Amino acid sequence: MKWQDTSPSWQAQAWSALSEKLEAVGFQSPAPESGPWVLIKRSAIETVRAHLGQIRHEQGGLLLGEIFARPSSQLDAILVCEAIASVQFDASAVSLKMQSDIWNAARERLSANRLVVGWYHSHPDLGAFFSGTDRRTQAAFFSQPYSLGWVVDPIRAEQAWYSGPHSRELEQSQCSLVPD
Repeated sequence: MKWQDTSPSWQAQAWSALSEKLEAVGFQSPAPESGPWVLIKRSAIETVRAHLGQIRHEQGGLLLGEIFARPSSQLDAILVCEAIASVQFDASAVSLKMQSDIWNAARERLSANRLVVGWYHSHPDLGAFFSGTDRRTQAAFFSQPYSLGWVVDPIRAEQAWYSGPHSRELEQSQCSLVPD
């Protein structure tokens, strides 16, 4: 396989499209005020929890979703619709290297509005934070403004979300669970 370094072209969907989706499941959408608002479908959370379990070595995968903006903005909300677990990887208690098969699995699920919006991984019993390696991974592979990094400590039941190429930590109030 030959690596091609290309930037994905993306355009946010209209804010009204998100409002319609959320109203259909009975969820009210507040307007984001500081940075993107992250919504994650219950099924995506369940996939991640089942994948990470209580295992004591790092694991991870990709997040697929959609992006939305109001007319006056480029990016207001990221809807995480699906998580894809990496099944081929090298890992230890403090490191993870996902293999390229994860990108092939994601590519099969992409559409005009659905794209890779980020990644997730675990820090078992270390706490939920982005390490220096995590920040370099985010900058190298998830460098779009909508790119998310989600780190979960399944042992301590902690989580943290980061966005963009500079790994800006998101407030928990910016992240909400939505029904499928």
